[in-house]
Amino acid sequence: MALKGKQNRTIVINISESIYNSFMQDSQAAHHLIQEAIQHHAELFPPRINGGYVLNGKTRVSKKMSLQMRKIKVDGISYQLRPSFLLPAMRAKTQEVSKPLFLLRLGVPFWALAYVFGRNPMCRAAGQWYRLYLCLGRSSLVGTTVYDADQLPENLLADEQHIRVQGRKAYVATTIGQGCMLGAHACSKADEVTLKEGYKVFHQEALDVIEDYEPKTVNTDGWSATQNAWKHLFANIALIECFLHAFLKVRDRATKKLVFNYNNNLYNIFFIIILVVWEIMQGKSRSRSRTGLPLRGGQGQKPLVRINTSRL
Repeated sequence: MALKGKQNRTIVINISESIYNSFMQDSQAAHHLIQEAIQHHAELFPPRINGGYVLNGKTRVSKKMSLQMRKIKVDGISYQLRPSFLLPAMRAKTQEVSKPLFLLRLGVPFWALAYVFGRNPMCRAAGQWYRLYLCLGRSSLVGTTVYDADQLPENLLADEQHIRVQGRKAYVATTIGQGCMLGAHACSKADEVTLKEGYKVFHQEALDVIEDYEPKTVNTDGWSATQNAWKHLFANIALIECFLHAFLKVRDRATKKLVFNYNNNLYNIFFIIILVVWEIMQGKSRSRSRTGLPLRGGQGQKPLVRINTSRL
């Protein structure tokens, strides 16, 4: 379910425009479609939907689309059901604006969309296309990405992407888990207070999915403001510093002679760890062959270790 905040309780269900009128006028048809959606896509609904629901009237007629939405009540809380052929806030029909919005991925400016697709009565000006684009971010990023609450990642990666907003430097507090982007919030500064508010967006959205969510680790680049922000949001989380940034910190503070030996030895250690982790992931419990692997070192040096590299 795409839930963000306490005032936006909207459930999107797959309903075609051809049968929407029947869905709105016939209660039995509405129950049939809702129960079918619960059966095939239970993750779209609140966790307590298994306890039952009741129809709870309709919304007011939208001035933009001249349509209404049905409402249901689950465990005393009211939710509105938006059909999939409408965009959030009923700004436009999905099919009518899907191609122009696709062009935004290719860097087409909003004024160009208004010039080419301006015949749409809902999106004649560039500003209207811009607001249509922004409405796509109304839903919770975590709630719309993680379908199964049990799959919410326990190990995270956090970093700040440097950007510019109207010529001023800004930072996007980004949260990654299991290869998916789970949080992205623009911050005006990179200090602890501002970053805490930026990462708090992910924190709140994750709690909407699991009330007692507590990740185990977060990998950061070592920036103290980032680490303190995460420790404030999740008191028991373990902080892991990025290997590259840790390497750069030691290198920049070491003497030239130490840097040479440090670079070689640290590279070997890191390479060994990667190979060991790879073998563990492949489920290799026993060696089938022993092959010498030359690791990085000075000229004429022998390999520091010999590692099983069969079938790698």
